[in-house]
Amino acid sequence: MRVFYFDASVLAKAYVREKGSPIVETILERTRSEQWLALMMGLLEVASILVRKKNGGVITLGIFQTSLQTLTHDFIEDDAVLKIEATNEICAEALQFTIKHEYLPHQHRSGNSR
Repeated sequence: MRVFYFDASVLAKAYVREKGSPIVETILERTRSEQWLALMMGLLEVASILVRKKNGGVITLGIFQTSLQTLTHDFIEDDAVLKIEATNEICAEALQFTIKHEYLPHQHRSGNSR
């Protein structure tokens, strides 16, 4: 079974329309919650992103409330979603993985680093 990891920045695209939202929505629509993986801390970060967007006037109070309810239903309350605690060991491994597999879209397009 293929598993999809959603970090906070990716998962936020499912609840606030922005570049990349259609891809995230497609993955969520075509897969089951048993295939979703998220850090519990990442779910908190998504809620924080929603708060900042509401407070910054990017989204309305109604969109904020609906998005938060949907996030809670889709990820937090669904026991089928694979949720992991962000222990120091997991964070250290994730950092090494990120460094090893870094992908910077601007480098891919232009062939140059910053």
